Amino acid sequence: MEQAVIFKPFLATMVLTLVVWIYMYLRRLSFIFANDLDARKMTPGELARVSPPSVSTPSDNLKNLLELPTVFYAVVLYLFATRQVDAVYLDLAWGFVALRILHESRHGIEPHRLIVDQRGEEHRGLMRFEPQRRIRDQRERNRV
Repeated sequence: MEQAVIFKPFLATMVLTLVVWIYMYLRRLSFIFANDLDARKMTPGELARVSPPSVSTPSDNLKNLLELPTVFYAVVLYLFATRQVDAVYLDLAWGFVALRILHESRHGIEPHRLIVDQRGEEHRGLMRFEPQRRIRDQRERNRV
């Protein structure tokens, strides 16, 4: 399998982050201008205090996208560097992307969010621990 194909879900996650980032700023700026607030005096704390959830939720989405996928990015780079990309990892990576998109589109609806977060963590966990299992299996085969 072509190893570079693993960068498609990697790039898709980065694009999702960019989309959420742009959306966050559009929501913030429209709120600031609609309420005639002085943007220069708006500190992050002050903006969080005065803004409704429809303005603050995209910021929470962005924070989430800057935290959780970092391990995903590291695993993708590891798989590429060690030439271990295969169909299973590619499917898991796309599953992770799909769950991140679903999570971002449903952010704020707690029961759905918890289920999607759990599934995303499972996909990321499978991608992270599968290489360790394969290395262990390879070492055991080499001993025999």
